[in-house]
Amino acid sequence: IEGADGDGLAFHACVFVSAEIVNREATRVAANARYLILDFGRVGAIEEGALNLLTAPVGSLYDLGVAVLLTGISDKYLVSRTLRTRIAGADALPLLACDDVDHALEWCEEQLLADQNPGDEGAAPLAEQAFCAGFSAAELNALASLLERREFAAGACLCREGDAADSLYFIVAGQVSVSVPLALARAGRISTVGAGSAVGEMAMLDHGRRSADIVADVAVSCLVLDYHRLEAATDRAAERVRLKLVTNIARVLTRKLRQATLEIKLLRT
Repeated sequence: IEGADGDGLAFHACVFVSAEIVNREATRVAANARYLILDFGRVGAIEEGALNLLTAPVGSLYDLGVAVLLTGISDKYLVSRTLRTRIAGADALPLLACDDVDHALEWCEEQLLADQNPGDEGAAPLAEQAFCAGFSAAELNALASLLERREFAAGACLCREGDAADSLYFIVAGQVSVSVPLALARAGRISTVGAGSAVGEMAMLDHGRRSADIVADVAVSCLVLDYHRLEAATDRAAERVRLKLVTNIARVLTRKLRQATLEIKLLRT
């Protein structure tokens, strides 16, 4: 059971004989969560009595405004049929919409992001970009002279895993998702980036290959910095731009690394 607010219990049983325990934990977590994910991926068999105990609390949680998603039941026809029969409007709910936990988590993230109305935030000019913190007016002008404005429709791919990493994308308006390809033509989202932030920053440090796909969630407007143009510029302003960009990128990457370390520590406790 996973709580969308991070307060949850991972529970995977080989045989689903403890439905009462699951129901009790689901009710406890639901007190502080808007979404719950029940994963049946490692459940070998579900007894009729356990299934009866499951359906009533699921319906009750929806009545309380908590969305429950069941994953790992694509090969358990009896379970899905019973749920559709006993839970009113099951097909109109997200209950059976996701095959696995990763996609269920993405669905929950999308609902949380939608609540924030990212499309209404407006544009974030260059001066407000996170990687431009501390830039003077002259340095911003020098950077602006090196940028190319590009527009991407919703669903368009800014770049793909394996592409040459030679550009930094300042997101002026819209929102993109960073994801990695998975098996069976699926993708796993790593993060979502909105206006005022940038993607592709690691390329400035190693000039390697893209490690993920970057896809526009909505219509996106970007200011794109080609690193070759930046390196070819030899004036003093360009040198200061390079130094401050690297400093800001290093600061952001360090913060991300610390956050990742904290999350790993929490998983081990």
